[in-house]
Amino acid sequence: MKIAVCNQKGGSGKTTAAMLLAYALGTAGRSVGLIDRDPQQTACRWLETAPGDGVEMARPGISYDFVIIDTPGYVRDPGFVQAIREADKVLLVCSTSPVDVWSTQAAADFVRSKRPDLRPLILFSRFVGHTGFGKSSEAFAKALGLRALKHAIPERQCIQRASLHGYSALPLLERSNLANLAIEVITAKP
Repeated sequence: MKIAVCNQKGGSGKTTAAMLLAYALGTAGRSVGLIDRDPQQTACRWLETAPGDGVEMARPGISYDFVIIDTPGYVRDPGFVQAIREADKVLLVCSTSPVDVWSTQAAADFVRSKRPDLRPLILFSRFVGHTGFGKSSEAFAKALGLRALKHAIPERQCIQRASLHGYSALPLLERSNLANLAIEVITAKP
């Protein structure tokens, strides 16, 4: 299964979501190939700095249980378009900011124009549940015509530190939440 992790602007949490999803699947014993189509190559650097069990940069000719594609922050970038065309699922990562919500609408429209057969899912990042946005996030997703995943990536310092120290450095509660997120992503109906 190929999962494209995207949005049309930088800073929404795409690479963080891609890496944490890859780590969660790899830790569960699945083989994960990572494709970094973002010119910044942050996912590559992250994996070099903090390797994860079962996760490697995707190599041609190798079969993986899951391929996670980190995309550039511009929908018309050829890497973004290619990721959408080959994906089985598309995750639109949206931080808890009105600017990201607006950007997500444009990205969802673009994905639908390229792949009307796919139903993108929205994954909230930097999520704080007790805030006004957190309490209204499902309504925001519905207004965009998207289904929000029940699990989100929280606004926590430990999430940021994972890029330096790896998945195993996360507290058990965060790893459990990310495992549940991974299950939700791979079992969600397209």
